Amino acid sequence: MHYLRQLIRTVASSETKPVFFDPTLPDATLFQRLYKETLNGSYTSDDIAAKDIYKKNSSYGPYRSLKTELCRRLENLLFFVRFDDKASGIKKAKYKCRRSLFLAWTLMESGAMEAAAIPARRALLIAQRYELSRQGLECAEILRLVAASQGEGQKFRHYNKLCWDYRSIAEAEQKAQEYLDHVYLLLGSPVSESTIVDTLQQYCAACEKYRAQFDTCMLTLIVFRLEVYRCHLTRCYHLALQVCNTLEDFLERKPQFDSPARRGEIMMQKNACRLHLRDYDSGIRESQHHTESFPVGSDNWFAFQQSYFLLALHSSNYALAGQLCQNVVAVIQQTSLFQQDDLWQLYSDFLSIAEGKTIEERSSHSVFTEDKEGMNIPLLLRDIIALLQAGDYEKILLRDEALRKYAQRYIHPHRDRRSAVFIRMIRILLREDFRPGTTKKATLPHSLQLHCLALPDPIEVLPYEVLWNRILALLRNPKSL
Repeated sequence: MHYLRQLIRTVASSETKPVFFDPTLPDATLFQRLYKETLNGSYTSDDIAAKDIYKKNSSYGPYRSLKTELCRRLENLLFFVRFDDKASGIKKAKYKCRRSLFLAWTLMESGAMEAAAIPARRALLIAQRYELSRQGLECAEILRLVAASQGEGQKFRHYNKLCWDYRSIAEAEQKAQEYLDHVYLLLGSPVSESTIVDTLQQYCAACEKYRAQFDTCMLTLIVFRLEVYRCHLTRCYHLALQVCNTLEDFLERKPQFDSPARRGEIMMQKNACRLHLRDYDSGIRESQHHTESFPVGSDNWFAFQQSYFLLALHSSNYALAGQLCQNVVAVIQQTSLFQQDDLWQLYSDFLSIAEGKTIEERSSHSVFTEDKEGMNIPLLLRDIIALLQAGDYEKILLRDEALRKYAQRYIHPHRDRRSAVFIRMIRILLREDFRPGTTKKATLPHSLQLHCLALPDPIEVLPYEVLWNRILALLRNPKSL
């Protein structure tokens, strides 16, 4: 069902509409019914779809045949995609180039070699303008073969040179992409941060040499991503902003590679830097110009909204944070992307905490089982705040041992120093039996230490300093937070 759902969303997002789908007719065909109900989120699994259409389970033969045929028809439609005006030039170029190459190879294999040269030349022009080295190499190889078969020595030499030029560029880009992919692997592996930084430095130096030789868009983007990762891991956020500015200069110099999505990627990196630098106002000002950079509901759109929301929340612009949260929740409900629901419910609760509103403990979250190094710390803290608001101190005390074990097992004393300090403050709160005066006095050294520590990565949903002030205010006056 996941593959079918992705196919349907891809076709629906383009201007190409299935010939079997007529929105004016109510479920005229089973194809239309499966297409429409999957698109609007009613069919979230094969079992649900099969039961609704055939009153059978997903192993029922006619349903499997229906789904297979629908997938086949949608796959065929991908050869006729018409992009809207908002699609980037590079996205359209890659699609047109690959489609022309497919036509050229199909004609070649059918014996129509002379005819194959026409889509091959068309694809080559696109590859040259948009620096598509792999596609350019394929085009040059086809045209070299055509020239050889026709005995045209000058054209043969011309396309042969292009083959070697594109092969050199493609090899450099392939090696650089291998470096970047390896970094992705390391970031998700249990290796030390210093090992990743050393690897990044080596890869950045190697890719800079490639870029100095060829200066293609792909190499520039890979260097940008490698440098940004290195800057984040070494906490050089000012340098990361300079790296972002370098990519913006490249896009000014080669505007055919510019696009809202590219600018949005730069903006997300800048937002991450400004969160760490606590330069919230600058991040908000720039984010306001990129609210339409990503397709609504895409992964990048959610990531951008997340950074924008955190900027607003950390700057105490609660009205903006509330509006952003409301917009995202509406999109989640419209698109049935409920995997984002828990995260934004958590964000909504922290916004309520910041605004002094009451929240509820949410026992549906399994705090100590999954994502132990991800969002579990804010989940823990959110539930403690909820229990403090409810005055359920006994239930909080029962969590003391769990907090100790969690901190011991999953919080790195150097990498997660702010979280380690804050959890110690929470445990002192429990030890002092929730007395505001003695708690504030006992945690004063930790509070001063917290203020001197840089914000971590990933960023705190609400700065611990703000959260601690809310807790102390609640201890003094249990009716308000």
